[in-house]
Amino acid sequence: MEELDKKELETIQAEIAVIQPKIGAVIKTAEDAANAGKVAQLVKAGKKRIEEFFAPKKKRAYDNWQDWLSSEKDSLAPWNEADKAIRSSLSYYENVESAKREEAVRKAREKAEAQAKKKTEKTGVIHEAAPVADAPKVKIEGVKYREEWKFEYLDKLLIPRPFLIEDEKTIRAYVSAKKGDAKIEGIRVYSVQTPVI
Repeated sequence: MEELDKKELETIQAEIAVIQPKIGAVIKTAEDAANAGKVAQLVKAGKKRIEEFFAPKKKRAYDNWQDWLSSEKDSLAPWNEADKAIRSSLSYYENVESAKREEAVRKAREKAEAQAKKKTEKTGVIHEAAPVADAPKVKIEGVKYREEWKFEYLDKLLIPRPFLIEDEKTIRAYVSAKKGDAKIEGIRVYSVQTPVI
């Protein structure tokens, strides 16, 4: 791997030795602030030289990575399509079968309750409905199912406040555009000063 040349490295190390004691110094006067500004300029220049040295290497590595990602994506595409189609079919099948099982259990419970009611009326003694076992699932080798709960909106106006998410991107854009004139109920708009070097 290439490295910064020895002279460049020595120059950076010398600059760091000068800067290091000044990092984190408390600024109390205008002179301190001016000195801090000079130190900040040295830091910025040093960072820029190092970033420029590594930039082409990072770009090559990134381009290679992107090529590999693209090749992998192209190679996986037909397999992913097949996987998606099979999973969709299996999911549909299991959901239909699950609905059938639930319906069978519901009917069996209704029948057991009706029989218990009939016995109670006939004998005058309270009879409880016989327990009904859930219908067994058909097992498919190599396939397991994970239960996922989903939702759909019926009326968005009825959604409780805790389930509403503030759109910070929109708020930030509005505040940035309006600055001190931005008024949003429930939000304090303020500014901070950030040094730009």
